[in-house]
Amino acid sequence: MHTLIQGILQYSTIGKVKKSCYEIDLNLMLNELTSSIENPDKVKITYPNDIPIILGDTHRIELLFYHLLHNSIKFNNKGREGVVQISWFDEGDYWKFIIKDNGKGIEKEYFDKIFIAFQKLENDYKSTGIGLSIVKKIVEAYKGDINLESTPNIETKFIFTLKK
Repeated sequence: MHTLIQGILQYSTIGKVKKSCYEIDLNLMLNELTSSIENPDKVKITYPNDIPIILGDTHRIELLFYHLLHNSIKFNNKGREGVVQISWFDEGDYWKFIIKDNGKGIEKEYFDKIFIAFQKLENDYKSTGIGLSIVKKIVEAYKGDINLESTPNIETKFIFTLKK
């Protein structure tokens, strides 16, 4: 119940409050996040050393990466070594990020459903079904877009942009 209430609070406030933007060293943030995130199956998380410094609000950017990484870890196939790769590209006015994993994947018919609050693809009492809707609101707050590509049992890629 606590997790659900906390998720609802995050969802309801994440896009409304205007926050000051300042430089965020994504390399440092990802180092801290990947060392503290729950990762019981030791899924390998990789990202380049030259990941950019961006302007933003640390709380929102941490939540964005946390929810995407958490899902990549949580829904990774247990029968093989789990791998999550983060990559980035400079797209002129936008930063483009890709978070790719070799997990369970998502059927195409559910691509839109997963970004809707309280929609879950699995009946897991620990999940609130709100993480990816928070991700979408954060990306939209930075005037970006998010989409995914997925092949079940092969890989999933979450691709999102953030306006510079």
